Amino acid sequence: MVVEGGPGTGKTIIAVFLMKLLVDIATTPTEELLDESDRDSEFPEFFVEENRRALHSLLIAGRGIALVVPQQSLRESIQQVFRRIPNLKPEMVIDPFAVGQTEEKFSLLIVDESHRLNQRANQTAGPRNTQFKNINRALFGEEEDWETKTQLDWVLAQSHHQVILLDRMQGVRPADLPRPTLNRLADEAAERKKYHELISQMRIQGEH
Repeated sequence: MVVEGGPGTGKTIIAVFLMKLLVDIATTPTEELLDESDRDSEFPEFFVEENRRALHSLLIAGRGIALVVPQQSLRESIQQVFRRIPNLKPEMVIDPFAVGQTEEKFSLLIVDESHRLNQRANQTAGPRNTQFKNINRALFGEEEDWETKTQLDWVLAQSHHQVILLDRMQGVRPADLPRPTLNRLADEAAERKKYHELISQMRIQGEH
């Protein structure tokens, strides 16, 4: 699934909310599901036994569910938020290199700011260049184009399901994913009826 929106449309809020919703459904005791419609929780119609079983299986299979955030500063901020949210843990928020190096596939990866995933280019730290090449070789070494694989390819190879949040207009660095790659990703999702566009910006009015 691809969710696209410009600055301020709430991509990160959706990523965090979706993580919380899925984990809550998976961990709600069966006996409490029947009373869920009487509560003030969001989307009570999803708190049913069929969904609880399916999501519980996702959580315990392989590496479970994780939120991938390419930018370190944003990732650290979200980890701080996860420390304060029941059922969420900061270790659920990871960087793309952790995805590439995992030995077990994730059941689901939610990727925020996916346009900031890297292609193989000059990384911010020297050792990252070697690490990038080693991950590509380990995951795709038998393919002729293994050296050209990107962190998006890592996500697709290392998870069974993906929710990709992006803004094709926000690529700012040479190492960011190229526009044709993002266009292809969005077009393929649209063909499968799994492309969603955010069109409303979220604003908060504060007082000094």
